[in-house]
Amino acid sequence: MLDNFLELFIPGPTNIDGEIAKYLCKPSIGHRSGQFSEIFAETDKNLKQLLYTQNRIFHLTCAATGAWEAAVLNSVGKGVLHVVNGAFSEKWAKISKICNKNTEILELDWGKAPKPEQIREKLLSGKFDTVAFVHNETSTGAMANLQELSEMLREFPEVLVLVDAVSSMMGTKIEIDKLGIDVCLASLQKAWALPPGYALVSVSEKAMQRSKSLTNKGHYFDFEVYEEFYTKNQTPYTPSLPHLYALLAQSERFLKEGPENRFARHKKMAEITRKWVSDNGFALFSEEGYHSETLTCVKNTREIDVEQTAKILKTKGYLFDKGYGKIKGKTFRIAHMGETDVEKLGKFLFELAKAIG
Repeated sequence: MLDNFLELFIPGPTNIDGEIAKYLCKPSIGHRSGQFSEIFAETDKNLKQLLYTQNRIFHLTCAATGAWEAAVLNSVGKGVLHVVNGAFSEKWAKISKICNKNTEILELDWGKAPKPEQIREKLLSGKFDTVAFVHNETSTGAMANLQELSEMLREFPEVLVLVDAVSSMMGTKIEIDKLGIDVCLASLQKAWALPPGYALVSVSEKAMQRSKSLTNKGHYFDFEVYEEFYTKNQTPYTPSLPHLYALLAQSERFLKEGPENRFARHKKMAEITRKWVSDNGFALFSEEGYHSETLTCVKNTREIDVEQTAKILKTKGYLFDKGYGKIKGKTFRIAHMGETDVEKLGKFLFELAKAIG
């Protein structure tokens, strides 16, 4: 079983470069050693360049689900407005409720992206000190316009801005400081092209001060605990060392490729995929003008048998995505992120067209 792997064209986990995979097998070191701190510090320097921020960046050994919980526990005082426009934004809102936070949902149709005026109207009520939304809703392929939203959110300086960038970080440019994002989180198994199980959380000074004012944050996700160790270039708990090694190597590769070149590659692949959708008689599920640059959610207008399509593609060495949640089968998704390039994408789209017939 461990010798039979498919090439992944699903929205995560994504393929891992062979050279990067080698770093996952490096020997362990002491996580309180000077060597660890040197690796952490070098990684942190690279991350700040790639994410356009001077904020502290905490490392969590968990899925992004844990980062959702951490963001909520350390940010929400008076109340949180959750924008829900797909499966993952819906799950994040559920976590806020489970954490006993005063939670209100701004519900949009799946496939739609949040607009500034929709959020502004809710924030004018004064009921919220936090707003949370997903930048790139992985279930629908809808990507919010961060620039438009950030301009509006400046009208509410008392409100913390929490952004899930799980399937967009390092696939499209996110200038965290310029956009005024207080907490920006992502896991590594999508555009970062690393294994699941590790998350990054960028935390602004304003968010850090909010955390210090709150109680009942638990322990494992308390930003104050992470801050104490971050200043020493360490993590508060034993981290996944293989992830850290690979993250340092991957961040160096990204800087060598050039972030702008990387983002341009993702944009080009998105354009190629959208053309394929049109040329093959399908339609895009996401709202016009708000299409993702890392994955494409395709409306199954031809009513193809997605299960059969997946079986055919498996014989060709590909793992195909059959849609997610309540729109599974009514849609299918094509990922174009991470280590995928135009040539690899072209081969997959050719086989996908053949499988559909």
